Amino acid sequence: IKIPKLYLFWLRFQSTRLGQKICGRHSTDFNNYKFDDTFLDIDEPKAEPHQMRWEDSENVSIFIRILQQSLTYIISLSVISLGAVIIFYARKITPFVASMTITILNMSAPKIGQALMLLESHPTTKSYQYSFYIKVITHRWANTAIMALVVTPFTDTLQSGNKFLDWISVLFLIELIQRPLLQIVDIMGNLKRHFFGPRQPDQRRMDFFFQASDYNLGERYTDMTKVILLTFFYSVLFPASFFFTTSVIIVAFWLDKFRLLRTWKQKTIVGTEMVSFSHYFFLLCLLGYAIFASYTYSQFPYDNACETDNLVSESYVGARNLTLHDGSQFPVEVTADQYEYRFCKQFLFRSSPPTFPAIPTFLNDGYEWMTEPQEVYAAVLGW
Repeated sequence: IKIPKLYLFWLRFQSTRLGQKICGRHSTDFNNYKFDDTFLDIDEPKAEPHQMRWEDSENVSIFIRILQQSLTYIISLSVISLGAVIIFYARKITPFVASMTITILNMSAPKIGQALMLLESHPTTKSYQYSFYIKVITHRWANTAIMALVVTPFTDTLQSGNKFLDWISVLFLIELIQRPLLQIVDIMGNLKRHFFGPRQPDQRRMDFFFQASDYNLGERYTDMTKVILLTFFYSVLFPASFFFTTSVIIVAFWLDKFRLLRTWKQKTIVGTEMVSFSHYFFLLCLLGYAIFASYTYSQFPYDNACETDNLVSESYVGARNLTLHDGSQFPVEVTADQYEYRFCKQFLFRSSPPTFPAIPTFLNDGYEWMTEPQEVYAAVLGW
């Protein structure tokens, strides 16, 4: 029984002698609220009635909920690690295969999140949505933006044969095409209405397959923040990402508006909590953009090579065939007027000790690879 504290105080006051004199015949005997000579445990509700999850609101301690969420987050990290292995091997085939693999993993993220939420107990819809949101956005951010950085060797970032930028561009094209295409075709909705529904044995079960499609507001936000994070991560290397993202957001807005008014199931009343919660992740995207843009600009030209003041030795002059790491041969010709190069670690994320911010004066291995304009802009972006 949920009774406000102010009303509880009024009941207790009416049960006193002073309350009896003041209230007279309108007084209430608080003993009427006993159950087996014991007052009921009265508490304030944690949320509005329509936001309560009554099946999970009782008999589950905070300690058990912490254990449940710890288990689901461990499973989430394991699934993300498995996805990284799949992306790593898909990248070796073609950029298109790698991009399609990432798209499939992102599409499965809400289903994985829903399965993990079955292991958790949440007293309110708000806490349930927050936990689901974090799981889905972690999967999508890791698969879309972070894995491309992890599985790609540093020196292959701008190599023409590696086609890393082709991989990023294909990701944006798929984001621009697959979501509208899947929403318009509505494969599962058409199968339910035209194949499974008419084959049911009675009207009641057939009507079940003619219900409107369901949607999740948190899942829609994660889908947009995923594209924004991908843009901010690689906009310095791929400036066209801003134009792709603008197109993706415009198309998503009109399609979601159409489906919200025409095809999606009507949801219960929701407040602004999910919108406010998503603002923190948009700010994280902006913070990631500021940091990653600085590091990306400082790491140019991504070859771990610094020119020295020494001319090449005579023993290197002439035509040579270099054997690359994949076993292929690459012909080069060295002339006597060229300078030697030495190895210098340009991958600042793995420098020891860590370099932050990424400005020339803070670099551990010097900044010999930078041009003068690059030094100036690297310092500006770093600060």
